[in-house]
Amino acid sequence: MIKNLKNNYQNNKDFVIDTILKKKISYYDFFQYSNFLNIKIKNRIKTKSKISIFLENDSRTLIAYLSLILGGYEVVIIDPNLDESKINQLLKYADCNYVIVSPNNKIKIDKKIKQICLYFNFFTKKNKVNINKYFLSINLNDLKKYLKIEFTNKILESKVIFFTSGTTGFPKMITHKVSNLFKNTRAFIKIHKFNSDLRFINFLPLYFLGGYYNLFLIPLFSGSSIVLTKPFNAKLSIVFWDEVIKHNINTLWFTPLIVRILNKINVSTDKITKISNKIKYAFMGMDASDEKLKKNFYNKFKIKILENYGLSETLFISTETNDDKKSYGAGKILPNIKVIFDGKSKSKKNGKIFVKSPYFAENIIKNSKLYFDTGDTAKLDSLNNLSIIGRTKDLIIKGGINISPKSIEIIYDQFKYFSGSTIVGLTQKNKDDLIILFFKLNKNIISNEYEKMILNFTESKLEKKLKPDYFIELNSIPLTKSGKVKKNDLRKFLIKKLDTFKPNINFYKFTLNNKNNLKLKSLNNISTNIIKVNHASSIKINDAVYEKKENGLDVIVLSLGEAYFDIPLFNFKSLPTQKIYHYTNSRGIPELRKKISEYFYNNYNFYFNPYSEILITAGSKIAIMLALMAILNDNEEVIIIEPAWVSYIEQVKIAGGKPVSLNYNTKINQIEKYINKRTKAIILNNPQNPSGKTYSKSELTNLNNIAKKHNIFIISDEVYSDFVDNQKEKFVSMGEIDESKSNLIICNSISKNYGISGWRLGYLISNENIVDQILKLNQHILTCAPSVLQYYVAKYFDKILNVTKPQIIDVLNKRKLVLRFLDKIQIKYLSGNSTFYIFISIKPSKIDSNKMTELLLNNYNISCVAGIGYGVSCDKFLRISIGTESLNRIKKALTIVKNLIDKTS
Repeated sequence: MIKNLKNNYQNNKDFVIDTILKKKISYYDFFQYSNFLNIKIKNRIKTKSKISIFLENDSRTLIAYLSLILGGYEVVIIDPNLDESKINQLLKYADCNYVIVSPNNKIKIDKKIKQICLYFNFFTKKNKVNINKYFLSINLNDLKKYLKIEFTNKILESKVIFFTSGTTGFPKMITHKVSNLFKNTRAFIKIHKFNSDLRFINFLPLYFLGGYYNLFLIPLFSGSSIVLTKPFNAKLSIVFWDEVIKHNINTLWFTPLIVRILNKINVSTDKITKISNKIKYAFMGMDASDEKLKKNFYNKFKIKILENYGLSETLFISTETNDDKKSYGAGKILPNIKVIFDGKSKSKKNGKIFVKSPYFAENIIKNSKLYFDTGDTAKLDSLNNLSIIGRTKDLIIKGGINISPKSIEIIYDQFKYFSGSTIVGLTQKNKDDLIILFFKLNKNIISNEYEKMILNFTESKLEKKLKPDYFIELNSIPLTKSGKVKKNDLRKFLIKKLDTFKPNINFYKFTLNNKNNLKLKSLNNISTNIIKVNHASSIKINDAVYEKKENGLDVIVLSLGEAYFDIPLFNFKSLPTQKIYHYTNSRGIPELRKKISEYFYNNYNFYFNPYSEILITAGSKIAIMLALMAILNDNEEVIIIEPAWVSYIEQVKIAGGKPVSLNYNTKINQIEKYINKRTKAIILNNPQNPSGKTYSKSELTNLNNIAKKHNIFIISDEVYSDFVDNQKEKFVSMGEIDESKSNLIICNSISKNYGISGWRLGYLISNENIVDQILKLNQHILTCAPSVLQYYVAKYFDKILNVTKPQIIDVLNKRKLVLRFLDKIQIKYLSGNSTFYIFISIKPSKIDSNKMTELLLNNYNISCVAGIGYGVSCDKFLRISIGTESLNRIKKALTIVKNLIDKTS
């Protein structure tokens, strides 16, 4: 080791390229700086003292690390991001004497531990900050005369003390001599044939073993160089490959979590070619992995990942190499290391793995001749490649069979709507273990049926014994700094919460309200019906549009669910002043009910009693909600044909029902086979949002016959009834088919059809008995629709129609022009001739509708609504609205959409 350090010391090549402080440091200077600091420290601290370092995550910390090695000290490595009480607890546990901190340090260290404030005026000219008498100033720029370095045997006695991540409880303290780290490194370097031409990128925290050992000491001992960046995070992941290319990186060392993130990031073909030509080694370790993860990485980047296996207590045990043509798992066992399984037989090739190694941590395993229980299960193949199955304590037992959580996690890694997931087993008395899936949804998912999507995926991908018993959504998967899931915390949480889980309910939602302490706040005190409800996808995208516009950006808006009509404001002074400030009849004012009754009779050829068969509501959305609340009992089913308006499914859930969605290709005459004893209603959107389809009289008659036969309701949502060119395609209301209205509830909108969507006026039509029951809900929830708006619309009913009708024709004519343009640029769409919506297909693209809308909004300032919001079968569609933009801007946006579809196909 001493000889190796001496040789590297004489090297004048770059050792550290610090991108944080923008500083290059050669090997020679790095040793000189470290030795200079070592001399300064020796004047204050006795050799063999235990010292912890709390400096910035840059090259100054590396200099401090080497200075303590040269001085023969024991380095205590602790995560500075822990809370103060935990830091002091670990310092005390390690019997630490001193801490070296920067002037910016805000950690309150126990007074029993001496503090040295280390001021590096190496890269900065800030004013000195003195923290008590232990202030230490190091001006490395003053090092004009280089100092002689004494490479003595005390270097061999220097130690590093670090703590495990604490996934199984209190962190375990691990102590290694630096000479032991060197010997293990030498074995690793030899098997991989490292040379001094390697350049590593260190993007791991320097207080983490991977940042200290894998990406500092190994390059140092091998004479390689390091490019030091900020720790890996979401922001760095976007520019990661740019940094690799810019700094000529040829050696990578990943955690599985980082590989998962990089696999999801779009990278151009040209950049992938540049990357794959540069990389000599790409290692992955520090946590359990799987072959599919490595295979996906290779397929994308054409770089072979070499997995390695080791523990904090044992250091490296095995590794894949570039020479292994048929390797898998964690590769071959390193020389001088032996493994046996289940602590018994040398001939056994699978089970719990026990290791004998010359590289054991001295405070954990005193005798290197003994076998150490790793706590992992593994297997050896015929070529002696080691494959890690998982932690023994995590094994799940079902039907007498051992199940590795990893085997299930591998499957859910393929589920595109998860941004993270993990499997935890829970032991039960005299029963099989429970399998619990914790997951975090992709932030871009806006589907109203994610539970159904998860269950469908589970059903198609997992055999019965592997299927989770419970699915628990978290706002964040709790991870250690090294990216390992804190399964022990999740398991403890489950033990406390399992008694609160309700029969026949598989999905639950909890939130982490404190990342450090991992206190999980249950949402179980909230109604289960509400927890299951998703935000409205169309409103969610429009909120993002409003934010962009508020920041002065020009957005082509194809997402708003309305048409911007030119509506004159009529005189309010002629309204009855004494009435508009007060409540109205909860049914709505008689004048407005009569107007709507006359309108339906004249236009749709059916009559309803304006006094008993209509209810004026505060918008059509609440009309549908009230209807569902009035007719549904718990767990009764409502059939919904996709593409379905985004609120249907969520409103059914709120009302305690169960939505049953049918594929968008389903025909009316196919619906009957989905009806069972629990079916209570069918929701029909006519004309349809988002396709613009209108249903024929024969289709509606067929549906009415099905409903009568099974005694179920039809909720006919006719909100866009006026957005039909009646001269060419006459709109047929469901009321014309079922004049008795015995099984019928019609919901419609005044505000939508009249171009006054912000005024929130709608209505509901049904037979007298049903309306009377729904009236109860209206009385207790709303009392009445806004009085002034009711009187206004009643008085100017015909005048408003005279203004809006011609504009509706204009919108429908514009729709025809847009459809012709779509045909021209070869974008397909679902057929339909009404409304101001078009449901366009992105089927040739490899990306889903969520990703497509995200790219359009973020990269091109074009807003559309993702098709997945209208049903699981609609993930290859986008809804565009033509009501708010000019034809030229719509064509411009659609041209970009077409180019993006082609680019991602």
